[in-house]
Amino acid sequence: MRSSARRSPTRCSTSSSGAPTLALWERLLRALEAGKAAGGQPNGESSSGLYVVDREPYAMVDLRVDLHPEPVAGLRRLADAYFPLVPYYNLRPCDRTCRQRRSGRRAAARRR
Repeated sequence: MRSSARRSPTRCSTSSSGAPTLALWERLLRALEAGKAAGGQPNGESSSGLYVVDREPYAMVDLRVDLHPEPVAGLRRLADAYFPLVPYYNLRPCDRTCRQRRSGRRAAARRR
């Protein structure tokens, strides 16, 4: 499906009714949870993953749970910790100050 709007489908935005919409990664995870609630896979699940790419050459979200008794619930637990950090992780490759602070900490650790 292609949208005529010039906004990224992965970012939070506002619908035409004015109500805020959820980010793509949250909508995808909710779809996984709805599938699980509707009965899931006939043979059961052992893994679950979420991979979202936007316009950057790296994934915005890349989460995976393998060999877990409740993989969708495990993915939700990881996502709840990761989703609030997505803006920071997307800033890191572009912001020189993030890299300088990180390399400065490494140099200080090596001197000890």
